Amino acid sequence: MQAEVSGRAAVGDAPDQEGPRLSQEPGSAGRHFAGGEDRRSVHRILFTGAMWNNLSSLVPLAITTVVTPYLIHGFGVAAWGLLALVNSIRVFFGPFGGGLGGTMGRYFALYAGRDDRVKTTQAFITIGGFLVVLGGIATAVSWWAAPPLMAVFSVHGRLEPEGIFLLRTVGVLVAASFVHNLFSAVVNARQRYAFTNTLTIVTFAAGSFGSVLCVMTGAGLKGVGIVYVGQQVIASAFTVPKALRYMSRRGLRLLPWPEVKEILHFSGSMQLMGVIALVNNEVGSLLVGGVFHLRALAFYNAGSTVSSGVRNMAYNLLVPFGTHLTHTFARDGHEGTAEAFERLQRAWVVVTTGISAVGIGASYFAVVEWLGPGFRVGGMVAAVALGGDLVNLWTGVLTQYLAAVGRPDVEARYATLAMVVNVAGTASLLELGPVGVAGGGAVAAIVASLFLLRVARRRYDARVASFLRDVPVLPAFVGFAVTLVLEVVARPYAPSGALGLLFSGLPALCGIVAYWFAVLGRRSGAFVRALAHPPLQLARLADLAFFA
Repeated sequence: MQAEVSGRAAVGDAPDQEGPRLSQEPGSAGRHFAGGEDRRSVHRILFTGAMWNNLSSLVPLAITTVVTPYLIHGFGVAAWGLLALVNSIRVFFGPFGGGLGGTMGRYFALYAGRDDRVKTTQAFITIGGFLVVLGGIATAVSWWAAPPLMAVFSVHGRLEPEGIFLLRTVGVLVAASFVHNLFSAVVNARQRYAFTNTLTIVTFAAGSFGSVLCVMTGAGLKGVGIVYVGQQVIASAFTVPKALRYMSRRGLRLLPWPEVKEILHFSGSMQLMGVIALVNNEVGSLLVGGVFHLRALAFYNAGSTVSSGVRNMAYNLLVPFGTHLTHTFARDGHEGTAEAFERLQRAWVVVTTGISAVGIGASYFAVVEWLGPGFRVGGMVAAVALGGDLVNLWTGVLTQYLAAVGRPDVEARYATLAMVVNVAGTASLLELGPVGVAGGGAVAAIVASLFLLRVARRRYDARVASFLRDVPVLPAFVGFAVTLVLEVVARPYAPSGALGLLFSGLPALCGIVAYWFAVLGRRSGAFVRALAHPPLQLARLADLAFFA
């Protein structure tokens, strides 16, 4: 396993693993933050990036909230369960891009840190060739495996031909997404968050509208497969021209072989983590779908949809964090990156603790009020899964830091343990049904997260700050308790359907407010005054909320 990727491969001309450094004016340290950028500028980039990334998560979540009950009743519970199963299989193919998608996200960010468009183009052409071949293999495998997979999951009758068609469509989509994601990585490396997230919202809305039309016209799951292809076409039509702006004709050639070897070596760890993440994320759905009836998978999927929606709302914040850390490493090496890492991790732990604590208090009621009393099992799945996420989310900035400095092998150790514990835990608790499967995954997430911290401090750098020291325990309990009490009190008045899910968000909003004021403590007054008196000073607000 790789010890460390050198700065030379990342940016093209640095002779040591500390990464290249930009010269700074004497006495400028007080005016700069995290790699030579003005602190207000950094906060603005991170804030707007977080805002756009969460908007692209919240809008699809809102659309899903409205559309899912209609799709369940329109397609039928069994067909909707089959759609969830095929989507899980679709996700299964994602990591088999050789880890190159995630790897190039890191390398493109390093090149962007020096505005090296020639290297960006060379890397794109070289890695794009690998991904085209892998995409062709994925298409062939899905086409051949579709009929036997439907037999394995006991899909018969009228659903069988629809499932086969949909699964074969997925193979084509995976192949196209390999290359499309490479174009997206070029754009994301330039921190163009408004563009990428607006496109995500538009394509998701188009796909959801197309799925509704499939119910209305009777096109069924075959129509859904065609809709998925349309989503990919729309996304590519806008992303490709945008990415080409950050490339250069002088880079229309392959990377030198030594640099290709280093990238492929780095991608080995990313590939391992991708496969492990695949197992961790999808083992629950596959076990429930394979052992129980498709109806049980529908219940499990309802709960996991809510928990993953809350989790993704937090994870979306990591994109600007990771890009910023990588840019910092490209300029300032380990020392500058370590300073930025500690500040960002402190803020990250505060934010994700509040999201998770409030989410645990509200998730059960959200599922039941959304889909009805028959989905109580789904509500329990959501609450249990979010319990594991409470700890697992704390590792987010640490994993971004390890990737930025070229040490994905450290995270790979953690991911391997997570997979082993997850499979063992879900299998041992399978008799408890979907809730037991969710419980096994939660235990695995907690154990592996603590293991990652231990490995990072012992095997990489003992100075790595522990995320445990930044956990606001009392405010988390306050936010959870306020949310839970208000959910219980408000439940008799809750409507059903999408409005019920929206209604359950009101106690959660109160819980977030209570949590935040508990975190601020004596700083609450200063924070409110800074917020109430324009112009908003993002650096000041961030300091009061996270760093004081």
